Amino acid sequence: MSLNSPTNGLRPLSARLKGWPEQAPQYISDLMQTRHGDLKEQLAADGVSPELIAIVLEMRRDTIDAHHSASELPITNAQDAARLLEDRILRPQANKWVTYALGKNRLRLAVPHPSGGREYLRVVSRMPPTVEELNTAPLPSGGVYLVIYGGSPEILGATSNAEKIAQLRKTFPISDVLFYNLIEGQSPTLFSLEARCGDQGGDRREFPNREHLITALGEEKA
Repeated sequence: MSLNSPTNGLRPLSARLKGWPEQAPQYISDLMQTRHGDLKEQLAADGVSPELIAIVLEMRRDTIDAHHSASELPITNAQDAARLLEDRILRPQANKWVTYALGKNRLRLAVPHPSGGREYLRVVSRMPPTVEELNTAPLPSGGVYLVIYGGSPEILGATSNAEKIAQLRKTFPISDVLFYNLIEGQSPTLFSLEARCGDQGGDRREFPNREHLITALGEEKA
């Protein structure tokens, strides 16, 4: 049963908002869950005027933005990222690099989606992100990038990846480079380049190759 159903004591939106189309979703939860394109197409098919359709779609977008803002948390360190990964708010992709653009407040940046609605500004790549790729996700003043690889930090030893990360950190403001490693039957391990170590169920884990770690940090080898 929907929490926003009539049996929960809420009046439909058409009873609360003057001019709200009766053909449109009547409760906030339904409005959020209806796809932008489907909603627009159905309202047009039902003869709702373009002006009212625009109002409904704007209400949907504002509602979703408010929901995201309320549930969003700043990512200031690896511990913050670990909580969001555990709650599946951050979703790395296996064997890929996902780079999120964060604002000055360290919240993910939401931008309009071409098909309607909003999406988080990010770059997904099979290799460490390039300058050209990150330039497609420009940062506001004071913003930073958070890079998350879906796999083991052993990837730093492949195809000069450690050197590429070091150069990336020199070129852009990178808050951290994380490695989220999932192994069947084990707790996930999260490695942080900035912390120089990993964590698995509260236990410290060392990077598998210290030389690759030092290279990625851009430091001189002892």
